[in-house]
Amino acid sequence: MTSTSSSERGSGLVMAAITMTVLLGMSGFAVDLGMLFVERRNDQSAADAGVLAGGLDLSLGVSVASNTAAEIIRTNLTTTYTDAEWSTAWGNCVDPEAFAFTGDVLGAATDCISADGLGTFRVVLPDQAVPTAFASVFGFEAFTTSATAEASLTIQGIGGVLPFAVLGSATTGSELCMRSSASGSAVAPCTGGASGNFGALEIGQWGNPAVGTESLPCQMNKSDQLTVNISVGIDHFVRIWDNPPGNVVDDCAKPFGPNSLPTFQGISGGLFEGLISGDVVSGSSFPGRLGRGNTGKVYVANNSGTHEIDNVPLWEYIKYGQTASQLPTSCHRETFEAMSHALAEANIPVCLLAYDAGTGYDILLDMDANGDDIPDVTLSPRFAIVPQFHELGFPSGNSGTLTIKGYRAVYVQGLYFSCNGGGCSTVVTPGTVADLQTISIPNGSSPLDQVSGFLLPHSAIDNNLIENGVDGNLGAHQIHLSK
Repeated sequence: MTSTSSSERGSGLVMAAITMTVLLGMSGFAVDLGMLFVERRNDQSAADAGVLAGGLDLSLGVSVASNTAAEIIRTNLTTTYTDAEWSTAWGNCVDPEAFAFTGDVLGAATDCISADGLGTFRVVLPDQAVPTAFASVFGFEAFTTSATAEASLTIQGIGGVLPFAVLGSATTGSELCMRSSASGSAVAPCTGGASGNFGALEIGQWGNPAVGTESLPCQMNKSDQLTVNISVGIDHFVRIWDNPPGNVVDDCAKPFGPNSLPTFQGISGGLFEGLISGDVVSGSSFPGRLGRGNTGKVYVANNSGTHEIDNVPLWEYIKYGQTASQLPTSCHRETFEAMSHALAEANIPVCLLAYDAGTGYDILLDMDANGDDIPDVTLSPRFAIVPQFHELGFPSGNSGTLTIKGYRAVYVQGLYFSCNGGGCSTVVTPGTVADLQTISIPNGSSPLDQVSGFLLPHSAIDNNLIENGVDGNLGAHQIHLSK
């Protein structure tokens, strides 16, 4: 018979108690970790919602955007803060990866909300304390968690903002001159230069990896600069003018959110390269804008090569079967298709002007919601966003700037080659010839003299394709989570 001493029995009880304590502690620790993960997920959702809301307010400045983001985050957190606690939390927050332009929350400066000037907005949530229920047994009174979110603004459509000026006097629905040839050579709708300006904007590259300009210098020769800005669009965030802040001139000092853009003095190359042939600039390849996208194409050819460009006229983005109450008769797809190509082109401004003047019409350029054969106009490389300015005319002198009133959508229409005032040797418009045909254009590396486009009514484009902004302006930017 084996007997157990009282000391052994006591040791066993102690071990059992210790084991039970450890097991209970571990179980409690698991419960606390579960609470931590729930808080972490909630923090991330709050940060995501905040960065998206704040990013949409970047046009109003980093301060407004940061306070918008912080307020949305605050309403989505489980912890309740007083205003003083909330501003202190942001004031004490540190982000070693903050962008150059930092914000503030309720007057407290913080680098945990920042913007980079290219269109990216960043939020790092101040540490959130999660009290423990069981882990205090191991000395953990509370856990902390945080979250990081980034959102990027992108221009709606295939490319960024085109570097062409739409003056405040431009008529919606009209065919406007986007870049004119020289006075004496220009043909309608262009009239030549005004105070040394021909319609282009002179914008430096800030170095945006999203569009391939990160290796480019800000200041380049005018031809290369225009090539790049047409090919991929202005590579940084520009915003509508307001006061405050007043004029923020776009230059190589890279201020946040320029709202005053310098005009392009004189005529240079770059128009043909940016729109049609593409080019290599500082070792980086930039395609011709009109050759991008999955649309019907035609070829233009000269001694510089054969180049593919879009060949889809605007009316092919209008759906069939509309009644007179849904769209003006001049805008019916069937109306265009019953005309010769020349008459159909002449009918485009008639349609757009009638649509803009009317009320209660359906969307002219609708979204392809059911996968039918009417594509979205924003998928066309001819569709583009351009800035419209307050000024009614171009400034004189080499340092003139224009202040942004809003954004407008245009449809690039006419390409005019070798113009002399009495006419042009070749004019290429979409649908002039059948797809995959070749059009011969004048020889030379930059034979394109001028470009025209139709100024589209805001209401003509489905809001699901391009959002309407405040005060009747076009919302040029879409925002999406990028981190």
